[in-house]
Amino acid sequence: MSLPPETRRLIGCGTGCCTALMVLLIGLLVAIGVIAGDTTASPEQTRPGIELSEAPTGEPSTATPASEAPSASPTPSATATAQPTTPAASSAAPTPAAKPSTAQTPSAAPAQKGTPAPADGTALATLRTLEVKGRAPETGYDRDDYQWRQDTDHNGCDTRNDVLRRDLQAVILKRGTRGCVVAAGQFTDLYSGKVITFDEPSDADIDHIVALQNAHVTGAFRFGSAKRMELANDPLNLIAVDASLNRQKGSADAATWLPPNTAFRCEYVARQISVKKKYGLWVTPPERDAMERILTSCPDQKTYSSASLAWPGRGEGDVIGEGERPKPVSGSDSTTSEPKKKQPASSPKPAAPKKEQKQGVVGDSQKKPGSGREPSGGSVRFKNCREAWDAGAAPLRRGDPGYESKHDGDGDGVACEKRPR
Repeated sequence: MSLPPETRRLIGCGTGCCTALMVLLIGLLVAIGVIAGDTTASPEQTRPGIELSEAPTGEPSTATPASEAPSASPTPSATATAQPTTPAASSAAPTPAAKPSTAQTPSAAPAQKGTPAPADGTALATLRTLEVKGRAPETGYDRDDYQWRQDTDHNGCDTRNDVLRRDLQAVILKRGTRGCVVAAGQFTDLYSGKVITFDEPSDADIDHIVALQNAHVTGAFRFGSAKRMELANDPLNLIAVDASLNRQKGSADAATWLPPNTAFRCEYVARQISVKKKYGLWVTPPERDAMERILTSCPDQKTYSSASLAWPGRGEGDVIGEGERPKPVSGSDSTTSEPKKKQPASSPKPAAPKKEQKQGVVGDSQKKPGSGREPSGGSVRFKNCREAWDAGAAPLRRGDPGYESKHDGDGDGVACEKRPR
């Protein structure tokens, strides 16, 4: 079937017009797509710039654009425009990028300033050089093995009186002892901070700063006899103190006992550290922690040496004279001995020889000083050392009231050195 020419011409025009319209429409859509691509690319250019300014914090600057880029169909064009923006953003924001790094530096500095290394020669620095471990067993410990009170410096005086001459003021030396025995004086008890009048042996104890038992279980068990004796009689490790506080301390270390006088604690701990350093003794973890806790309040506290704490020579010190012990306020061996010394003169003379014959050994020791019974104790007698300690007279030295050789087991001239248990 053939169509008329007019109809064929109209159809051909419509087809051409439709084709033209379709091409125009496609071109319009393409143009719209390009415009849309440009508008979506511009926010992406800004985002990388923001992320780059935070790049110094360690977060990747391209993570956000990469994840959001697929939302726009022309990904290559968007990426191409964002990458050139990166240098511009980084160059435009150098100051914000530098600020985080400068803020981190001061935050680390205070931590270093808060824990500075202790200065050389301080007790805190020395403490950190000591070995730290647990206590050894007390097996084999015997205080007598340390030979406390021996005349290790060979000045003719026992260690106790050497310390008393060093630590006491207004000292009165006992006559006939060649400047050794302290008869009276006073001292400031550094453990309590109190001033104590000394006129009886029981008025003061000599304390080992590092107790001998503590020293034994922190390394001294390895020492030979000579080194043990050196430790027990070292002026660095000795101090005159109130007797009751010395007994309260016992063999405790710094973790379990400190002087009630807080003003002395820094020096006390520093002297313990000095002793342990000198003799190669260790500290336990709790002991180390307690010492460090004390020394944080006095970081400049220095250590001590034996020479800095040496005692004066025989007859030296703050001596104001010689004489006998003054009468104490309460009754003791000196108050009871005075009236009894007069009794031999009024009592029958045969009574004294009978007592000497019954205790011939005592009589021999009494005759050695050269003046009968009086130099060895007069009429004051103690059945045993416990009685002497209970009376506040022990320890007894040759020539003191109540001294008898039967109580002086080692024959060193000092009887009842240890309180019986």
